[in-house]
Amino acid sequence: MPIPSGVETRLTIGKETAWGVKPLASAGKLTRRTTVTLDLARDTFESAEIISTAQTQDMRLGSDKISGTLNAELSCGTYQDLFAAAFRGPWFTGASLAASTDIEFVAPNKMVRTAGSFLTDDFKIGTAVDVSGATNPENNGRFVISNVTALELTVQVNVANTVAMPFVNEAAGAAVTIATAGKLLIVPLSGRTNDSFTIEKYYETINLSEVYTGNKISTIGFNFAPNAMATVAFGLMGRAAESNTGPYFVNPTANTLTSVLAGTKGSLFIGGQRIATVTGLTIDQTGNMETGQVIGDRQTPDVFLGRFTASGQFTAYFENNDLWEKFKDEEELTVTMKMEGDGLEGMLFTLPRVKLGGAGKDDKEVGGIIQTVPFTALLYTGTGPLHRTTMVLQDFTL
Repeated sequence: MPIPSGVETRLTIGKETAWGVKPLASAGKLTRRTTVTLDLARDTFESAEIISTAQTQDMRLGSDKISGTLNAELSCGTYQDLFAAAFRGPWFTGASLAASTDIEFVAPNKMVRTAGSFLTDDFKIGTAVDVSGATNPENNGRFVISNVTALELTVQVNVANTVAMPFVNEAAGAAVTIATAGKLLIVPLSGRTNDSFTIEKYYETINLSEVYTGNKISTIGFNFAPNAMATVAFGLMGRAAESNTGPYFVNPTANTLTSVLAGTKGSLFIGGQRIATVTGLTIDQTGNMETGQVIGDRQTPDVFLGRFTASGQFTAYFENNDLWEKFKDEEELTVTMKMEGDGLEGMLFTLPRVKLGGAGKDDKEVGGIIQTVPFTALLYTGTGPLHRTTMVLQDFTL
């Protein structure tokens, strides 16, 4: 009998319209992965009876536990439904300003207008915008916003091979367009969604499938490192499992073909300033979800949502005590990670309000001293030009 391998196992995910109910068989999407460990487990419990044989006479299996992890390399447009489920909201289009002849470019990094308001137009710190229509090519491209006032938009200058490429001075007159790249995702203050998925592992070699229903995204872990692919791990919690002959999902949508993002094409911004000596970054998001147990049914009555929380840490070569001072003073910062792929592909991760939890340094004989900075992300409650949320995700391809 043939034995299936991982490359001959097809992972298909379909979004449910009702929790725990399989979507149409035609609604599945083939999903890229490095590994997936979704499985059915049950607790066991033994009888405590004292009987004449002095032995245990019975045991039982408990409630179903559907859980696991989908590990993957990060790419644009591939996991948009899973991200939206974890953030409990829809992707949306950000601010834009079309063909304005009122935009002046001021070196090294400002766009200035004399009429209207960037604040009223809803441009936000920590988002990437595409600028086009400027006379000087140096003023066109994709830039990350570091500050917004009514009449000024300040951006981080582009960097190529560690060489900064700032704006050049340009008077107003050209028809300049400023548009948020792709789409944005935030954890909304109200009107949150509660999405779930049916996930199928189809073992083509032996024509068997395992179908897991009622799955919610309980956690997401991002990992960015130099000389490595950016990775993402989705924690899964579900309701029920079944095994079938043949696949449930028929003619699933093909895998996406976008490039894998890597640390070598990433930029980290802390408090609006680019940190050029970062050696690693992790961001861990959890929905604090739980399942339940009921008498007479092995399945949980729901996967119950909890608070959305996010934390992580970054490491960087120790250059000065700036981060230690920010930790000591309990200063609130904005953290943004920009990842670029092939062409115009890329993603941006912004934590509008972060508090640092330390700034310790290692002590080794050779190599630069590394500073480790843990952080906690919080709901932004200020009145500045930042999204009122804990975390913002931007996909340039949507």
